[in-house]
Amino acid sequence: MAKQYRSIADLYHLYGLAPFSTNTATPRQQALGGLGLAQALRTSTPAANSLSWLARSYAQQRAANKSGHDAMLGRLLLQQQALLMHDIKADLPSYPTKPELIYWESTGKGHVPDLTAKYLNGRGVVFEVETQYTIGIEHTREQCRLFSAFARRFNQWFVLVVPTDQQVRAAMQLRAWGIVGTVQGI
Repeated sequence: MAKQYRSIADLYHLYGLAPFSTNTATPRQQALGGLGLAQALRTSTPAANSLSWLARSYAQQRAANKSGHDAMLGRLLLQQQALLMHDIKADLPSYPTKPELIYWESTGKGHVPDLTAKYLNGRGVVFEVETQYTIGIEHTREQCRLFSAFARRFNQWFVLVVPTDQQVRAAMQLRAWGIVGTVQGI
């Protein structure tokens, strides 16, 4: 089921766009609590039309982002196989073995990395693949923070895999977040 958004501002926040005023309610509606999303979608106000367009745009971008992400993950998988890595696990629908959930012991909350593998000497690597659209979002920060802490604790490496032209941006983002990891372009 798709996530429901309360306003255009929620979608703009999701993409990290500049905030703006979305108040299209009349003074009477404001006094009664403003426009709800369902009511806003039934009206033909510019905000409602923008919300509808933005929701469709979000869905299209998310689908394109997912296919781009999976294509990058597929290339990374082939690359690791060519490097003679073993115990490779990839979070791809067509791949038989999936990585295990990595979680915080204190909260039990966790994430599944995109790919895990081991070098011939047994040292493990945790890979997380991000597209140009997801490098700077909060979800990525949470994943990177968790995977980096896991890698340090178990003497492994954490590698953030991004499009080649986004390597500098990703490295700067990891540094800004205070996260230890390597950035690899693909």
